[in-house]
Amino acid sequence: MVHAEVPEENDVLRTLRPDLIGDRALTLEVKPWKALHGAFVALMYIGIPGGETVRTQRLHPTLAVVREEGGALSLVARVETEEPRCRELPPDQTELELNLDGGDCPAMHLDLAPYRISPTETALGLRTKTHEVFPAGESEAEKLTLFRILGHTLKPIFSAEMMYSDEQRGPGDLTTSESTLQISEQKTSGYFDLVLVETTRSEKIFDTNYSRTKRTQRRFSWQGGRYVPTRR
Repeated sequence: MVHAEVPEENDVLRTLRPDLIGDRALTLEVKPWKALHGAFVALMYIGIPGGETVRTQRLHPTLAVVREEGGALSLVARVETEEPRCRELPPDQTELELNLDGGDCPAMHLDLAPYRISPTETALGLRTKTHEVFPAGESEAEKLTLFRILGHTLKPIFSAEMMYSDEQRGPGDLTTSESTLQISEQKTSGYFDLVLVETTRSEKIFDTNYSRTKRTQRRFSWQGGRYVPTRR
């Protein structure tokens, strides 16, 4: 193994899926994870495929934590996520035909901000962005999902929309929202509450003087091994 800040992609794949080494359609992101000594987080999923069926089109988006020990990588935990994946592209279709239903392949990336959910535990984040086109406009959304290590599995414990944009070209309406996730000092069952702060803006495309902004907060507390909305 080449000793570097981030392991070589092929070394990560040898630990997770050696059959995917060299697959052109595979998207692999690897980052150091400070919450666990010597650990790295890996995300692998199918990008926009080419004009032929490739084996990774049957790959569920996968999130994994690996650790470097004694010059080699070992698996700590992994999960096949429930995020959408590109549907299989038959050999007689083109990339353009793949998106006739209006949906692009989702884009995913790691979010390793220090989501410290308890004094001794930090969650890791995955962001998924989707884009939809329809006759009268288009929309875009980004979701954040948090995972915690439970045994050899990464378990999802929180999910919320962090960004949204909806453009209706007919009436000329544009609605956008952006959210930030805050860690509260208040605890429930030993875990810090989460506070989602959302700012929503409504505008008129053809009227630059029209703009309405609304700010809301939602609190989530620990219950049954995951975060759920609360009225507190």
